[in-house]
Amino acid sequence: VSALDPFSQRCPTPAGTLRMNGGGIGEGAETAKGFTEAKKPWQRLNLPVYSISSKSLIEGESRKTMNIATYVSTASLPREGQPPMYTVALFKTSLSYANVKESNRMLLQLLGEEHSKVVELLGKTSGRDKDKLGELTRVHGEAVLDLNGLPYLASSLAVCELNVAQWVDAGDHEIALCTVGATAAEKRGRVLYTDFLREGGILAPL
Repeated sequence: VSALDPFSQRCPTPAGTLRMNGGGIGEGAETAKGFTEAKKPWQRLNLPVYSISSKSLIEGESRKTMNIATYVSTASLPREGQPPMYTVALFKTSLSYANVKESNRMLLQLLGEEHSKVVELLGKTSGRDKDKLGELTRVHGEAVLDLNGLPYLASSLAVCELNVAQWVDAGDHEIALCTVGATAAEKRGRVLYTDFLREGGILAPL
């Protein structure tokens, strides 16, 4: 999970407490001159919430895992004979990053609002310490299916296989530029956004 990802700060700020944002005072707090300081561009976004599924080429089944990702974007339009491309930023210390660096493959799962119950498991724990796939089934009743050897939630709104074409260093993250392969699980439903998680107290308010 990213240190810059909104999932890295779960506890809401108590009422009346000033929240520091990038060295400044959070929106809504008055400065000494009586002005309200605006949020920075990256603090104003309501982002769709995805899960990344990956596995190691080395250690087999024990290294399959899922995490939470919000630093995800389409990077091109689909054209005849050319698949669309996505960018996904992965935190360098995560198991998901290690798996994808080995295999250059992952599944991108678009989550719905009903998946807010698994955000804590997928976004705040490490696959090195916990069997996330087993807990998804045993504790949360989620069915886990397989697409070309990678696991995904049967209840996901949409799933696509991503094949890494290029890596770009981004400090504590590395950005994977990927082509889209196979797709699955195209379902109707309300997309999960970060504002929904903030309203539910799962993410800290900006």
